[in-house]
Amino acid sequence: MRKISTMQQNGKKIFKGQLTIGLDLGDRSSAYCVLNEAGEIVLEHKLATTPEAMKQVFGSMPRCRIAMETGTHSPWVSRLLTALGRETPSALNAGLRQALEPLVQEIESLNDRIKDYDWRIEKMAKQTYPETTLLKQVKGVGDIIATAYVLTIEDPHRFRKSRDAGCFAGLQPGRRNSGESEPQMRISKEGDEYLRTLLVQGAHYILGPFGEDSDLRRWGQKLSARGGKNAKKRAVVAVARKLAVLLHRLWVSGEVYEPLRNSQKAMSAAA
Repeated sequence: MRKISTMQQNGKKIFKGQLTIGLDLGDRSSAYCVLNEAGEIVLEHKLATTPEAMKQVFGSMPRCRIAMETGTHSPWVSRLLTALGRETPSALNAGLRQALEPLVQEIESLNDRIKDYDWRIEKMAKQTYPETTLLKQVKGVGDIIATAYVLTIEDPHRFRKSRDAGCFAGLQPGRRNSGESEPQMRISKEGDEYLRTLLVQGAHYILGPFGEDSDLRRWGQKLSARGGKNAKKRAVVAVARKLAVLLHRLWVSGEVYEPLRNSQKAMSAAA
């Protein structure tokens, strides 16, 4: 495989004519393969699945056509690459465009309907459940998560402590007493499954490439960095549990959310 440095030094020689790039997206890293007009592989390499890495690699290439699989990251990657001047369906040849046009139209129709439902949910949240505004202060919590949280819990004062909200959502891991050790077991998965799923989705966003810097994100990243086959999965679940607690706290207190509140306190104490 050629390295990016080689690509940049010999870019004028390697990247001539119409280029086609195949992009295989992954959660942490992605692989791409560059083909020239003759269909020959001129470059294979990997990059981090982050906006910064995508801009660095593909922003320096001449105009090209990029094909990638659909998945969790494909929507934002597609928007980013289009903004960089990569080809869209209108640039395909007539035969291929005719074959794909019905599928593209169906996707566009679905996108329009999704936007309409998003607008309806946003309107309902503002008018009927204004408390969702407090929850949406956390980046990664939108109208759907906030509304589902409010409707599922109903009365925030049903819990004596905010930490009980994590148990209510079935995100609390069990403990097994074994002599002097207490190994952590799987989460209980009690309570509402849909709310638990949404909280996990919110945790994925918080820990993902677009998550804002926050105490919750930093804490989750530390858990994920411990290594091990299931480290990332456990970190996501742990962040989802903390998120359930945080949302309850914001709901009850009506506080303004400060993403780095604990970190700033620690820095002030150290100073």
